[in-house]
Amino acid sequence: MKKGRRKPAFFFSLVNVQNRPCYNVSMQSRVRLLQLLSDKEFLTGTWLGQELGISRAAVHKHIASLQASGLPINSVPGKGYRLAKGIVTLNRDVIGQGLEGRTRSEIHRIYIEQNVDSTNNYLWRLSKQDSIHGTVCITEAQSNGRGQRGRHWVASPYRNLLMSLGWIYDVWPKSISGMSVAVGIHLIDALKDLGIDKLDLKWPNDIVHDNKKLGGVLIDVSGESTGPCSLVIGVGVNVRISEQDARRIEQPWTDLANGLGCDIDRNQLAAACITQLHLLLSRYVEDGFECYRKRWRDLDIVCGHEVVVTYSAGGGKVTGKAVDLDSTGALKIRQKGGKDIVCYHGDVSVRRQ
Repeated sequence: MKKGRRKPAFFFSLVNVQNRPCYNVSMQSRVRLLQLLSDKEFLTGTWLGQELGISRAAVHKHIASLQASGLPINSVPGKGYRLAKGIVTLNRDVIGQGLEGRTRSEIHRIYIEQNVDSTNNYLWRLSKQDSIHGTVCITEAQSNGRGQRGRHWVASPYRNLLMSLGWIYDVWPKSISGMSVAVGIHLIDALKDLGIDKLDLKWPNDIVHDNKKLGGVLIDVSGESTGPCSLVIGVGVNVRISEQDARRIEQPWTDLANGLGCDIDRNQLAAACITQLHLLLSRYVEDGFECYRKRWRDLDIVCGHEVVVTYSAGGGKVTGKAVDLDSTGALKIRQKGGKDIVCYHGDVSVRRQ
């Protein structure tokens, strides 16, 4: 590194939270290492060791561990290490700077993690120690990310958006079961704000492009019916899926980088999604679900088509034409003979015939 060259902005801030485990020296070194590698130039192991206050062998050990976790780090003898082209690590400060107005003041904490089992699980664990209202967890990798029907969410480490936002209402909002559809609509708005068009919804919670899944939503709710309501909204967006991980996905899928040809900074994407989720959550008690029904009709790819709805529990199926959503966000299926059946989102799978 040339003398006097500007160092990259620190991409990860250690947040002191009551009862939150402190990072050890090894983790701090790894976080700092990622910061330095974000500079995009080759850096030698010797220079990195001097900056980190560790041995060259320790640098190599950290690099090997990061590479094993899926982070593409180029290693060239005689030149050193650097992040592969197109990889931008998550940066809490950059994400925070992308939030404005009420969103900035009401999103109280943003945690950036290197690897968690699930961002939803992370916030639920935190809720046992502290309030998760306005708290965001974003991770570079998930070991046990969840999708609908208990499916494992496949996402290449350090390339995609994996995040959850916690929120608490004093009383349960009406039509809370329709929030999954509302979240999908707001996420599409977030992507549109970044110049990404031609996106649709697939009830109950998929964001799709050309009938291929781009992102998904998983909402966990807890609380007594007569008391406060805690929500954790999990969001996954395929930014860039590796060839290796692509072979593990069992349904039609796409991503922003390869499928849509969009070069998106995940920090900007995270800020846009947080902004839209906050907009939804801050208004949902007052607005309810009804105001989203027209938007759903315009965006959804199953409305007006013959579909098969499969339930995980018991494997039951319902077939018919998807005609509308009811006031709670449930899907109305019109069967042959004109009988309407209402399907609630729960653990279901919807397929167009």
